[in-house]
Amino acid sequence: MAAGLFIPLTIPIRSLTRRSSLLNARPANHAGFPNPLDPGNGRMAHRGPLGQFDSQTALAGFLGKLRQRLLAGLAFYPMLVLLLIVLVSIHMSHWLGWSTWTACLLLGWTLFAWARLYDPRPPNNAPAICLLSMSLIALTYGALHERALLKIRRELQQWNQAAGLSESAAIWKPVVVQGTIEETLRYRRASIANPQASEDDSIDDWQTLTHLQVTKIQRLKSWADLSLSASLVIDGKASGHLPGDTVQIYGYWRRPPEPSNPGQFDLRSRYAELGIAAQLKTDSPALIHRIDSGSLWRLDRWLARWTAQANLAIERYVIFDQAPMTAALVLGQREQAAWQFQEQMLATGTIHMLSISGMHIEMVALTLLISGWMLRIPKGPLLLGTVCICALYAMLCGANPPVARATIMLSGACLAKYLGWTSSSLNILAFAGLLILLQRTSIAFEVGTQLSFLTVAVLILTFPLFRNRKAPIERLVDSKRTASNKTLRRIGSLCWESMRSSFWVSLISAPLVWCSFHIITPISIVLNLILWLPMLVALLTGLGLVLFFWCPPLAWCMGVCCGFSLWLLTLVVAMADKFPYGHFWAAAPPGWWLAGFYIIAFGIAVWLGTQRAAARRALLWGLGSWFALGFLWLFTQDSLNRLDAMANRAPLNITFLDVGHGTCVLVQTPDGRNWLYDAGRLGDHQRSYQPIAQALWDLGVQRLDGMLLSHADSDHYNAMEGLIERFRVGRLITTRDVLEHPNRSIQSLLAKAENLGIRIETWAAGSHFKEAYKYRFAAVYPLNPSTAKKQNVSDNAKSLCVLIEFAQRRVLLPGDLENPGTMRLTSQPAMHSDILMAPHHGSLTSKQDGLIAWCKPSTIVISGSHRSLDPRVFETYSPNGQTVLHTAREHALRLMILPDGSMLWFRWQDNAWQPIPFG
Repeated sequence: MAAGLFIPLTIPIRSLTRRSSLLNARPANHAGFPNPLDPGNGRMAHRGPLGQFDSQTALAGFLGKLRQRLLAGLAFYPMLVLLLIVLVSIHMSHWLGWSTWTACLLLGWTLFAWARLYDPRPPNNAPAICLLSMSLIALTYGALHERALLKIRRELQQWNQAAGLSESAAIWKPVVVQGTIEETLRYRRASIANPQASEDDSIDDWQTLTHLQVTKIQRLKSWADLSLSASLVIDGKASGHLPGDTVQIYGYWRRPPEPSNPGQFDLRSRYAELGIAAQLKTDSPALIHRIDSGSLWRLDRWLARWTAQANLAIERYVIFDQAPMTAALVLGQREQAAWQFQEQMLATGTIHMLSISGMHIEMVALTLLISGWMLRIPKGPLLLGTVCICALYAMLCGANPPVARATIMLSGACLAKYLGWTSSSLNILAFAGLLILLQRTSIAFEVGTQLSFLTVAVLILTFPLFRNRKAPIERLVDSKRTASNKTLRRIGSLCWESMRSSFWVSLISAPLVWCSFHIITPISIVLNLILWLPMLVALLTGLGLVLFFWCPPLAWCMGVCCGFSLWLLTLVVAMADKFPYGHFWAAAPPGWWLAGFYIIAFGIAVWLGTQRAAARRALLWGLGSWFALGFLWLFTQDSLNRLDAMANRAPLNITFLDVGHGTCVLVQTPDGRNWLYDAGRLGDHQRSYQPIAQALWDLGVQRLDGMLLSHADSDHYNAMEGLIERFRVGRLITTRDVLEHPNRSIQSLLAKAENLGIRIETWAAGSHFKEAYKYRFAAVYPLNPSTAKKQNVSDNAKSLCVLIEFAQRRVLLPGDLENPGTMRLTSQPAMHSDILMAPHHGSLTSKQDGLIAWCKPSTIVISGSHRSLDPRVFETYSPNGQTVLHTAREHALRLMILPDGSMLWFRWQDNAWQPIPFG
């Protein structure tokens, strides 16, 4: 199919290369072709007959050179040009629809043909025919993308009908299904440790991941046919299930949830791209029963068996507790690595080492080729064996897009080498991209795939192995040097060129990483070179362990080497993570800045080339200036927002983020300041900061002027430690009871805040601050901390209750206040509040009738999980007809209090703030 798509390109390209004047340009690229990325022409002065500057001549020269560059791209890099056009087609089909995009393209070609009729120059139809062929191929890719989107929508609709859920429901419901396992089992550490697990590495601390093709669903006492793909999560380490097995599962399922907070990862869209229509989970491997085994001739079953044996061998032989890291590095099961270490690798720009990528395939291939050359294996068998081994390894690891890209490029390079053909690495890279997009066009939107292709393209253009060989005079001078001098110079040159290539890779990929992960990692330039050797040793010895696990002495040696190398790697990464200014967390610049960066890079590379020093200097200055503009935006945006807020009489915004069973309230004041009341959620303590940080970045928050901690319950503070590492925080306000609390997590948070220079303040009733812009924060509880401490009441009863006042409106944030704290507060004079956040997440176990009667709110906000979506909860919290809003139902909520005192409510729906017509 792929070959048939590209056949129409051959004839016009031959004609184009015959007619192009660039055939006489000096050869510059690695394939022996004239290099259109390095024109080699000097600066031309366009002057008239009297030596004066002639603007018309200059414009004509500019347009002529531009035409030459475009013809050069078509002549020498046709696959690269085709890939760019295909990517444009896929994106236009995604955002505009295939029909609209086709109509626009047809209109453009009609206008072009009409203009050609009146062109007085001799016709040269080769470029037009070539571009027309590329356009037709691109339309085919656009149609494939549109077809995939329609298929996903049909599957989602079918699942909704089968599950009996509304379009917006995403609640776990019990279900019994039958289906076929479609993937090798993978393991990850459980995000919530099982409380019944022992202190050692119990199987209850792990989860098993795979995909299931559902074929039947049990409805009452009968089975109904159903066809959809679902992700499956099993609590515990399951084993013995292979791809092709038909199983019956007792568990829960739901539709993938839509984003409920600003900036949240859109899991529903991601699953739609992968063709997954539902999520399944079960509490134990015992709730999965095999009905039938699949065909013995399925290749993925044999690979799954090998993976299972490899996992056992890795656990047995790898030392220094590096078995999970080995499984991540060698088998591609990145989920097995500890979350803290994954965060360290992200912060140091080395996260790509943790999962199987194209670099791993290239390392294996290079090792095989060098070993074969040393053993004097003939060229044909060596190249064929290298390709076959790397292809099997790619399938063993799941063949993700970066791995598939590396395997295709390796196959193309080996084929060209065997046949004696010259080859262009950029064309092979682009051809690999076209083949991968045929398999799934939505890959074009994945950041990991974009980074993989981008970094390889930069390496092709910068690394010496891909560039010209030395000039004859340079080779003559080298021949006069001694052997030791040659060796030292080669080592020095390789180190310098590697450092330079690492710099260019880091520079070109930094904007995409910044905008995707909100981090800049300058330390990665050096660190990737330092870790290259231990990672290579760990990868090769890990592969040796997987291949020779049946020989215990050899497996033990491999395990020792692999474990030591990974231990050294983790040690260096941990040290680099603490290196001053090694990485920066920051809100991402706007989309126009990201697009502008790569437009500038592409334009300079095409116009001036990349080989000459002057061209590289121009590229460095251009990209450096644009990057500096991004930093300037970063440092001035916050100040500009504050000035704009004060000048335009901005409202006071209070955002209740949806964190499940937890609390996080962002208060944005009229003078542009940002305050956070509590930050935590029940469940995954290590990752609890993620949805909050993403929301803050999406809302443009770069600095938190203050964080208020109500009390020492983990679902109110367990995200704070991660947040203070990622945001500048002015002060931390809490109660004296929290400061004296013996909990280790609390003390760790306070110690980290102190180390970062964050001022810690204690509040009690009467503490407040009031700014000039007519808003006020005041503590109304605890009344007398020393008395509460003597009574030995619970942490909830000592919650810091904060009252926010603006434009004669009041909002009360009471934490988890409960008796006897509630009784003591309500014994004070009544204090009317327009808005009340329900204490204790709307729990029915602690009655709040007295608090509601005391402050008489018109609207009550419940920050809780789906478990509190009980009609009794809404009845309890609306005794006098109050409006009750729930974050599990409405998603994130925003209250906007205008300077005139009017209040507007919004909810986060369909990735935008939608108004709520009540409250």
